[in-house]
Amino acid sequence: MRLTFFLLMIAFLTLSCGQKKADTQEETLMRQTVTIHDDLMMQMGKLTTLEASLKEASVDSATANFEKLKMVQAANKEMFDWMREFGDAFTHEQINKNHELSADEAKLLQEYYDRIALLQSDIDALLKPEE
Repeated sequence: MRLTFFLLMIAFLTLSCGQKKADTQEETLMRQTVTIHDDLMMQMGKLTTLEASLKEASVDSATANFEKLKMVQAANKEMFDWMREFGDAFTHEQINKNHELSADEAKLLQEYYDRIALLQSDIDALLKPEE
């Protein structure tokens, strides 16, 4: 009897310790959102360099440069606004430690993901001719 109990406990512990909990949709979305943010942060230096070069550009292309400069400045502002708002909307534990989100927070996370994904495509488009 003791041997059976002992063997069952070992089997249970082996199976329970070996299984990794599957990510929830919210955990996956949070990880994707943070990954896009991290990728964009690595591009911010290029965006700043582009902004400086557009400010120094020749008068011949002033109109085109002015329009692109405004788009670069808007993208830069949106990135910093997004970071501030995202940091205010979610706790450190929710962002980095997969703490559970309420239904309202999950909906909000989707909105932040949509915003950062759109910003990523905008920044990629702005930087593409420069690379």
